[in-house]
Amino acid sequence: MKLILFLSVLAATTLGQAAQWQTVATCNQGQAILQVDANEKRNFQFVIKDSNIITYFNGSGAFRSYGGNFGNGQEFIIGGYTNYGVFNPGDFQEAVGYYNYADHFQLNRESQGLKIVLKSINSWSVCDGEISPSTGMCSGDSRGGETIYEYANWYFDNCK
Repeated sequence: MKLILFLSVLAATTLGQAAQWQTVATCNQGQAILQVDANEKRNFQFVIKDSNIITYFNGSGAFRSYGGNFGNGQEFIIGGYTNYGVFNPGDFQEAVGYYNYADHFQLNRESQGLKIVLKSINSWSVCDGEISPSTGMCSGDSRGGETIYEYANWYFDNCK
């Protein structure tokens, strides 16, 4: 009983803490910032503040049905989780995740900068046998793959 209560209190304490964002890197004189949650250094957000970059992403079709956070209308914010804590700008190496229901982002460290790629990944499969009319299942072998479509990318060459 004590263990269950302890875990419940621990979970409530952890879940009840709001993110306190700390900037660990500023890119290209403020075009974008990389922030981590001071309470959990594996949680991050990448905030693009430059309206020209946001306009470029929008024109590429990357935001065609975007359901994420544009902040005050002048920011594009993606967030995620890394396997290791980010304490310094160089600690961040790579993260992937969703920024929309079906669209993905990839954020990578490249030299002294960060590169963000916005893309769509569609999985597919083909039945090489026959499809059962009663079950809809493939009676033979099937093969599959992914089709990747890159909407846009941007390289921030100076992130300190």
